[in-house]
Amino acid sequence: MKQLFITIMIVFSGLVAIGCGGGGSNPASPIVTPRIVSISPTSGGSGTQVSIQGSGFGNVQGASVLSYAGMTVIPNSWSDTLIMATIPSSALNDGPFLVTVNGQYSNASTIFTLGSPQITSINPTSGAPGSVVYISGTGFGSLTNDSRVGFNGQAASIQSWSNTMITCLVPTMTNTQSGNVSVVVWLNSSKYSNAFTFNVSVPKINSVTPTTCSIGSILTITGQGFGAFQSQGFVTIGGQSTSIQGWGDLSITCKIPSSLTAGTLSVIVTANSQQSNSYYVTISAPLINGVTNVTNSSNLPSKDERALISGDFFGTSATEGPGTISIGGSAPLIYSWSKTAIEVRWPVSNDLFGTQQVNVSVTVGGLTTTVSVTAE
Repeated sequence: MKQLFITIMIVFSGLVAIGCGGGGSNPASPIVTPRIVSISPTSGGSGTQVSIQGSGFGNVQGASVLSYAGMTVIPNSWSDTLIMATIPSSALNDGPFLVTVNGQYSNASTIFTLGSPQITSINPTSGAPGSVVYISGTGFGSLTNDSRVGFNGQAASIQSWSNTMITCLVPTMTNTQSGNVSVVVWLNSSKYSNAFTFNVSVPKINSVTPTTCSIGSILTITGQGFGAFQSQGFVTIGGQSTSIQGWGDLSITCKIPSSLTAGTLSVIVTANSQQSNSYYVTISAPLINGVTNVTNSSNLPSKDERALISGDFFGTSATEGPGTISIGGSAPLIYSWSKTAIEVRWPVSNDLFGTQQVNVSVTVGGLTTTVSVTAE
């Protein structure tokens, strides 16, 4: 009887063991919390690649999320123990990385210190207000309302902005007329770059040629700070705007306007709202030196012969000014016209004694000179 009881208990114990351990479902897998162990490097500008090392990230990203300083970051690669990511150009603040897997948040990583932007070069290193400047470097981020380039603290107009290149216009300086200024890239009140030196040059006239000229003459103005392109720049002579023939940072060519009168007049260049010094030129009326017979220079011209009126400041053609010539009250046929000579068909008949006085008048741009010559 005792032996039978023992046997029954052994069988019962086995059945209980089988009921507890066999045939039932496995317990649910434990939830794995992601854990960040380290990041490398711990500082740098936007564009820096950072490795986030740890565990429990999962073998693929899936719906998992990586964030930096509160902003979502798209990783370059993802594995269970290593995530590679790049600091975005829009990042403005220091902060930690955080990994979220299946709704589980990791610990916060060591603070990543966002470095200040760095300027490596400026091209060109000098120029007038309004000229284009290219700033190369790193960590400029992307353009935001808090991004700017300062020339001695004055904000430049931004044309384009990327993490490594900024294109801007030199501002019109209010506290510095010319000379060296400090250029700094600002991301916000606490992130600003190293300083680079830029020479701001306002327009300055060094010389004008010729210094004595006529209506319609071409002036060459040499100096500095005119700007590589004309843009809204202009030249005035005696307060009147001129026609620009060519414009460069160091040289401008322009035409004397026909509305001027003779006299000594100031030449001023205005570039990007900056006015140059004054340089003076003399506008001369036409100068008649003499009249000769083209066929026989020893004789004065007779009617219908070719005559040459020599002198200066006639303009480069009859249409500049415009230019006109009158001989004895008649407008002759013009064969050629240059700055120093006019060739015409002589319109005046001789008198019997060869002593007839004939007035020769040359008008250029409203300025007239008259001389009296004896016709044969």
